[in-house]
Amino acid sequence: MSASVSRRPKWALAFAALLLAIGAFTVGLVYQATEATSHLAAAQESVVHAKDALTAGDTAAAAEWVERAQTNAENAHRSAHSVSWSIAAAVPWVGSPLDTERQMSDVMLGLTERVLGPAVALAKDVSPERLLTRDGGFHLETVRDNAPRLDDIARDAAALDAQTESIPEPAYLTAVGDARTALRREVADLARILELPSHTE
Repeated sequence: MSASVSRRPKWALAFAALLLAIGAFTVGLVYQATEATSHLAAAQESVVHAKDALTAGDTAAAAEWVERAQTNAENAHRSAHSVSWSIAAAVPWVGSPLDTERQMSDVMLGLTERVLGPAVALAKDVSPERLLTRDGGFHLETVRDNAPRLDDIARDAAALDAQTESIPEPAYLTAVGDARTALRREVADLARILELPSHTE
């Protein structure tokens, strides 16, 4: 009788410890998800501003927005690739929104590092003063020297566009689905903008 009674607290402690571990895991995951979602939204907003600044020829503003976008993209990517996130994202159906956000963070980081950053650098190098001659013509050497860089950026943008298209729709959480749609739209728009000059004769 005494042995049975003495075993009960051990089981109770083990069960309590398990509940605490699950609770800590859940709280940590919720915090990471909140942080990642916030950083993704901030990065996406900065990408829009960077794109607008680039198309307007304001390379200084574009560079600032790209820096903000990259910082937020890195933070979102770090959260979305933690051990706890990876475990939860692997759970069928339940982890669907987490898997979607993790793939979105991959695209967002690639967008800032491989497309927008190089695009801003190229825009600074191929400024109107360096591109145009005094009589309104083009410095053909400048155009020729920078064509491979533009092709590389356009190719990376097209690859990210395809990667974004493959991101699955989350099984639930409309907000994640809306963010995915907005990201697809922005990446596709950037890919289109960068593709046009790269194929201009």
